[in-house]
Amino acid sequence: DKKEFLLEDEDEPEDGSEVVKKEPPAPEITTRALPGKDDETAYIIRRGHGITLEEVVDSAKAKYCSDAKYVEGMFFFEDKRPGTFLAVPIVRGGAVVGVLCADTLDSIAGSELTESEVTLYQAVLVALNEAIVKADWCLMTAICKKHDAKIRTLAAHPATLPALMAEAVVNAISEICPSGVVSLGVVDTDTDLRLVLHREEDGTRTCDRTVTPAVSGEHVSLMFKVREKCVEQTTELPHAMAVPILDATTGVAPVATAVLYVSCETPLSEDLVEFIRQIAHQLVPVMLAPSPSAMRTLKILASSGTGGDASDIYQAAAMLCARHVNGSSVLIGMAHGADELRIVQSPGGNGPKLHAVVSRSEVPACKEAMRAQALSLQGQHVAIPLVLTRGSSTIPFGVIAMVVPGGDVQLDALPGIASALASALAGSQWRRKLKACGMEGLASLLKRAPNIKGAYLAFPDVGGRQVCAGVIGEEVSSHVQTGKLVEDTTGLQVTAIQAEGGPILGYIGVNEAGVKVSDDEGDSDAWEVMKDVGWTLATVSGVIEAQGALFDKSGEEALRSEEALASHFNAARFKLVTATTIAAVSLPYMDSVKVASQPALGVVAIMQGIMYILGHQHRDVSEWPKCRKLITHHIFKEMKMIDVRVPLKEHKLKLAKECIKGLTPTVIRSAEVSDKAVGEMPLALWRWVVMVLDVQGL
Repeated sequence: DKKEFLLEDEDEPEDGSEVVKKEPPAPEITTRALPGKDDETAYIIRRGHGITLEEVVDSAKAKYCSDAKYVEGMFFFEDKRPGTFLAVPIVRGGAVVGVLCADTLDSIAGSELTESEVTLYQAVLVALNEAIVKADWCLMTAICKKHDAKIRTLAAHPATLPALMAEAVVNAISEICPSGVVSLGVVDTDTDLRLVLHREEDGTRTCDRTVTPAVSGEHVSLMFKVREKCVEQTTELPHAMAVPILDATTGVAPVATAVLYVSCETPLSEDLVEFIRQIAHQLVPVMLAPSPSAMRTLKILASSGTGGDASDIYQAAAMLCARHVNGSSVLIGMAHGADELRIVQSPGGNGPKLHAVVSRSEVPACKEAMRAQALSLQGQHVAIPLVLTRGSSTIPFGVIAMVVPGGDVQLDALPGIASALASALAGSQWRRKLKACGMEGLASLLKRAPNIKGAYLAFPDVGGRQVCAGVIGEEVSSHVQTGKLVEDTTGLQVTAIQAEGGPILGYIGVNEAGVKVSDDEGDSDAWEVMKDVGWTLATVSGVIEAQGALFDKSGEEALRSEEALASHFNAARFKLVTATTIAAVSLPYMDSVKVASQPALGVVAIMQGIMYILGHQHRDVSEWPKCRKLITHHIFKEMKMIDVRVPLKEHKLKLAKECIKGLTPTVIRSAEVSDKAVGEMPLALWRWVVMVLDVQGL
């Protein structure tokens, strides 16, 4: 586009001198974005206006006019004007996708187009086509890379469910093929597919629609064909493909657990086909067969909770039964005594009500299922027990019962659902119990580290994120709320509840300001106390696991188990601190204290405190010559035999507390400064005394 160059009047020399000629600027290429069809400035040529559509687009041939003024149908201006015109079609894939036009009407160049230039324009279009192909490829590659990263992240995350993954897949393919049809269906039963998400050509979306082979539609028939043969299928009209998502762990031959369908108006490019296949491969960890899908779904639910009400787990299990087994009137009951059930998921209608206690014989097939510990059928009624394994034995603790059409045709998924529910309930109960013990641990933390004003207990969800189970004391942070994810840990100090070499079971968190302040009055610095509480709760977790889950609330065993929760933390802490103390203090040191006529005052006070806790009489402890005679090689055994679950004699505890009054780690260390190794031994004994007094409430 050559800019017109004009010599302005003010540039004329006034004195009549010679005018200096100026060179015009170099030609420039000016580009501008085309406005949309709805834009008021858009210039749109419609069929019947001009000759381009009829003579160039329809014929896919170039057109040259030596003088547009004498060509019928030319449409440029209201009046005819002289000039040349040239139009060359842009052809891709055998179809005209555009037209490159040029004319010299009102041109200031002073030259006309010639017919020989058609070849030049066609050569330009060859390069343009290559550039468009390259641009399309680059754009598609960038889109695929963006969505591939997102889908990979979702597939790797253990909390991703099919609905979220389906949305990501449909969004990805829709961006590449905006007018296409995309459908992702999962195999729920032997006879149908559930379209998790389906997108029509106009963008309309439907979710969780169940279809059978009898349902009309190209996508349905092709998807069922893929499901049956477990191989990719394609059609030419419409241009479509369906790809199976295969689970190779279900048997000798891979089984299709889901099907991805895509169709477009134009043939699917090789790049798009490869992208669809790549997506199908990435969907394997999420689009699972019914049994592992149930295990994944219920595990996510159990891991996102804090051990409270398990109603969401029961409801999800009932939904899975309806989805994968075609079951209706789903009932879930927990064992209540030898012959009864406590209803935790009501079937509705005239069935047993929620929380009601009914005889097992009132629920068809239930009594036999729990007796035989196997799936039981009674007409259209089916029941399967919920079973826990303890050692080499199995214990039925509940049952899932429902009505199914067609007998046992759809029952393959039911054992997997029952196993998943039993596992999720055991995990939920474990969290409930550890939460009860954990709150005791937090109370101990605030007592032993006075500068910490508030603390919270959290459990990890399946992705490792913290779910707050409870808060004690003052608010820790605005981001910490019971039952919610702890999204932001800025300003928090967190320690894991974790046995050595084991998985993370939970978290303890406080405001970091309370940890940074040192306090010599406590039994240790705040951070050490936090870690000690975490270690103690990890030990408590082992105790809870060893006891096993108890769902029958009617027995004495369950009652005793619930009552013992309040003392689990103190008992575990006593056991750990006692073991640490015995490991830290040597018998030769105890012998040296016994034979010393005048040991350090702090050591005397600690030994007297220990003897009071062990139950010795005041007259035998108050004077050192008598007290030291009580120190024997059996003292560590006596210390371990104390049962802190029951109250010790209060007056003896008060005497012990009075003995160590005023002692701190600094005071104790300074008293034995001549021997640093020995100096840590009385400190360990002092911490044992402090611990016993603490767990006894003093």
